[in-house]
Formats: sequence, C-alpha cells, structure tokens
Amino acid sequence: MNPTSSFFLPSSYPPGDAISLDLLLHHSASPHTRDNSGLTPLHWAVVKGNKVCIRRLIEAGAELDAKDEQGKTARDMAEELKSLGAWKKGLEESGREEDGRVKRGVLSEVSVNNSRK
Repeated sequence: MNPTSSFFLPSSYPPGDAISLDLLLHHSASPHTRDNSGLTPLHWAVVKGNKVCIRRLIEAGAELDAKDEQGKTARDMAEELKSLGAWKKGLEESGREEDGRVKRGVLSEVSVNNSRK
C-alpha cells in the first residue's frame, strides 16, 4: 500500500489517534478509503468517539453520507454507539450544521444581506 495515495486502515494505525491521522492527512492520505466492511476513517473515528479525528476528517473532505456494507453512515453509527456528542462536536468545530451543511457565519450573512439592498 502506498501511504501517500490511500488512507492506512485501522489495522495499520491506532484508530482515534489524532496525531497519526494528522500525519497521514498531511502526506495526502485519502479520507475516502474503506476497509473490508465498507467502513471509512470517519466511521472509525465515530467508533472511537474521537471528536478531534471526526473534525479533522470532515475538514479533509470525508463524505458524511458514506455508508458501510450494512447501509450505516458515520452519524448512524454515532447514534447507535452513543457517541452522538462527539459527532455533533466534531461537526460544530469543523464549521458544519448538524445535517452536514457548512455553517454560514455572521460576516457571510451580513454580506448577503448587503448585496440584496
């Protein structure tokens, strides 16, 4: 496996380890790869309940609606595993609404309102 072209799967690094994740993302690892069960790195961050890894993966472009082989998204797993708090905090800290949309900041709302005048 070429570490610069695909994400090291959980068997290759400690899941939930933000330092390892940062290093992999810095070296162009992809947050879109899947393991044999269809789990993405975002799914694994949710399994560990690690809001820092959740945030960093979202910021790196992880697909929020990616489903595993059982049809579960990372959010579905967060609800099932009682790690919804980490999921919501990771979304919030990455500038996302709970539904995954990018939050509009106060400045962007002011500029939109001014452009309508």
